[in-house]
Amino acid sequence: MNILNDFLANYNDGRSMSYFCLSCTLLPVDKLLEIQGILNGRTALSDAKEKNLLLKEYLKEEAERLKLNLALNTKKKPGH
Repeated sequence: MNILNDFLANYNDGRSMSYFCLSCTLLPVDKLLEIQGILNGRTALSDAKEKNLLLKEYLKEEAERLKLNLALNTKKKPGH
């Protein structure tokens, strides 16, 4: 199973698909594999929300270390 599929299948809270896709596109594969290994080793995690937050924390820390921005640039609708 590839990294993105693993993140979506096991850590997605229903609202994180874009964030995980962007992370897997921008972050180096070796770092993603490292994060995946750390999370897979944490068998005590059972709550989906807890797993999601932990993955996002690791991805954010790595992005900051590499000076990458994982925020999506979305256009605001007129009048909003």
